[in-house]
Amino acid sequence: MHLAGWLIVLVALVVIAVGTFLYRRRRILILRGAIEMSVHRGRGLRGGWVLGVARFTDEHLEWYRLTSFRAGPSLRISRRDTEISARHEPDERDAVWMPPESVVLHLQTTSGEQIVAVRKSAVTGLLSWWESAPPRWMRTR
Repeated sequence: MHLAGWLIVLVALVVIAVGTFLYRRRRILILRGAIEMSVHRGRGLRGGWVLGVARFTDEHLEWYRLTSFRAGPSLRISRRDTEISARHEPDERDAVWMPPESVVLHLQTTSGEQIVAVRKSAVTGLLSWWESAPPRWMRTR
């Protein structure tokens, strides 16, 4: 195959990949309870802030990474076992990787601390969803 043929194949693959990402993001955003949310994945080479979309379900906050082909959520946070321990404004250097006008929330989960960033306009809804979980004494039912 000539260089032009390989170039056409490469361009087609890029178009398919971009189309798949855009379709996946659109499909997630139209779901009930979807919000833009960034998750801090720790330090190191694969760490830092990662953009995504989260949605509320009955028992979990499911986070979908935008740059992934994975069909299911990349992160699932249990509503019953999570408490918000701190809240603050993002650093200037981190704000680039977050939704506009974000608030950083430190969540205490059963698997450790999870740091997320959501829009200020979505914080009230997120807090209401967390607080509306059944009391801890009802978990055994």
